[in-house]
Amino acid sequence: MTTEHHPFILAAVGTDHHPFDRFVTWLDTWQQHNAECEVFIQRGTTKMVPHARSAQWLEPGELDAMMHRADAIVCHGGPSTIMEARQAGVVPVVIPRNPAMGEHVDEHQMRFSEFMAAKGAIHVAHDESELSQQLKGVVHGTAEHVVTGTPPETLARISAIVDDVMRRPARPVWQRRGGRS
Repeated sequence: MTTEHHPFILAAVGTDHHPFDRFVTWLDTWQQHNAECEVFIQRGTTKMVPHARSAQWLEPGELDAMMHRADAIVCHGGPSTIMEARQAGVVPVVIPRNPAMGEHVDEHQMRFSEFMAAKGAIHVAHDESELSQQLKGVVHGTAEHVVTGTPPETLARISAIVDDVMRRPARPVWQRRGGRS
């Protein structure tokens, strides 16, 4: 007896306190029209949705396990979440937060997402139609969604920079703020 595979799509908005309504609405609408798929949304401070399963927050281990199980990952444009998705072996579909819509404080997610897309490391969805097309490509096997080979040079350089920063000793807060010397 064979069990039918239902594609699993994990969506994560991250931990920023700004709501990301269009993100969860787009994914919930997609779930409504694609019942053969399982969509799970980590929604943060964003409202609950009626069709897709969701949770406000996930423990890091739980998120990692879901990323490794996912057929597709849709995430905000946070560099950490993008790297976690790629580390799980999935080329994520990224919807960057837009500060003009009250979704963040600046355009860093938009800039980083375009940079990573130009390197072929992610797919970017600028609107609901693009998201739908990219998810259909993953579900039907016509879109690249699995990380293959070695990480691109850009990812290796970013990883080296982060590793270097993390190895540096932190100074006490009072020294950084011009306090006591």
